[in-house]
Amino acid sequence: MPHVLVADESSGAAPGVRRVGAASLLAAAALLSSCLPLGVSFHPDGKRVALVAARGGEGEEKVSAELRVVAIEDGSSTAVLAAKTMGPPCWTADGKGLHFLLADEGDEDAWYLCAWDGTTVRKRARFTLRGEATILLFMAPVPAADGRTVFTTDAVNGRPVLARWDLDEASMRVLADPGGGPSLSPRGDLLAYFAPRGDGGERVDLCVVDLEGEGSRVLVTDLCELKDLPPVPPAWSPDGTRIAVTGEGYWKAKGGGDPLEIVVSDATRGGRRRVSAEGEASQVPVWSRDGKALYYTAETGPGSSPRVLRVLAEGGPPAAVPGGEHAFAVGIAPDGKTLALRTTGRANPEGGEQLEHGFLRLLDPATGEARDVMILDREYRDLAAALLGRAGEDPAANVAAGKAALAVLDRMEKRFPESAKNPRTAALRAAAAAFGAPGGGR
Repeated sequence: MPHVLVADESSGAAPGVRRVGAASLLAAAALLSSCLPLGVSFHPDGKRVALVAARGGEGEEKVSAELRVVAIEDGSSTAVLAAKTMGPPCWTADGKGLHFLLADEGDEDAWYLCAWDGTTVRKRARFTLRGEATILLFMAPVPAADGRTVFTTDAVNGRPVLARWDLDEASMRVLADPGGGPSLSPRGDLLAYFAPRGDGGERVDLCVVDLEGEGSRVLVTDLCELKDLPPVPPAWSPDGTRIAVTGEGYWKAKGGGDPLEIVVSDATRGGRRRVSAEGEASQVPVWSRDGKALYYTAETGPGSSPRVLRVLAEGGPPAAVPGGEHAFAVGIAPDGKTLALRTTGRANPEGGEQLEHGFLRLLDPATGEARDVMILDREYRDLAAALLGRAGEDPAANVAAGKAALAVLDRMEKRFPESAKNPRTAALRAAAAAFGAPGGGR
């Protein structure tokens, strides 16, 4: 791992810097994937992505996270920073650095707005946010094109606010109170965000604020419950005229699950239009680069596996994306030819998947050609476990799953020799051998 310097600029009495204490972390079960952020940020050149991977601590409460920059061509990666908990990153407009939110390991209530310039991670601001609204911290801060302005979720007296930070002057301005989860329009003139509503802020509205001074407006009232909001920001269409988000459906979910759907709203007039299919819990929309379609993830009911679908932005029947099984669509390359997925990597060899976004999958949506990118040894184990957990009643399929899992573990140990000593490796090898034997299965 390269040597990374961390400079703390949040202490002291710099002019304009607000010191407001610390923040609390939302319970792991409420955040999907043990607080591992879903967000993937493509570099402007389209050749790299920045993401947060789970690192160590399997089966333990202290699961750490690692911010990495991954090369798309060969899967090689550079470690930026490891910590107990952090939010997803966002590249600066010039591609020279990243911004992200970081939890203080010494104080679970403390969060920092951080910047990485390719060598050094600097803590630029410190603030407090408590309760369910902490999920808004798991949406990446957004740097503006001027190189000094960053929009982010911040806090006032523990309440989430939409904030604009001037990093040169070390000052913060509240744009919306309450608010959080910023997303900047392609033209840079509007900022979409979520606004907690009601006495306890249990539900949220979708709003936009005009950065040229014309105030803010609500586009979708009572979008969904805050606890059901995926930790991803509103998604702007490439032309900046529409916004796609996850909303609460007005239909009854199968098996008593949450009736989530993909909602598209006009950035000027507001309103809501469902584009996903009724009856399937759908979330995490990603626009195609031409703005004609949306990719999103759907589940047919409790216990079903998520899969990536594609639907025309103007509506119509959705279609499954080949190679998009057991995954969430979370980003698309600037040229529109590579879709980034976070997979549901973990599974119980005895059956049944856990929602654990274990590794990165790069997918060509036009051809269905997919490539799983393994960064850490843990991710190889996640994939091996997923292969076993997805086996069915067909003995031949189980034999194939067992052999595939063993091949994954072999590749892992070749790249990470010490991984053979991990107790989970031994357990997975035993399960894979049982599946891979003639007549193997459940």
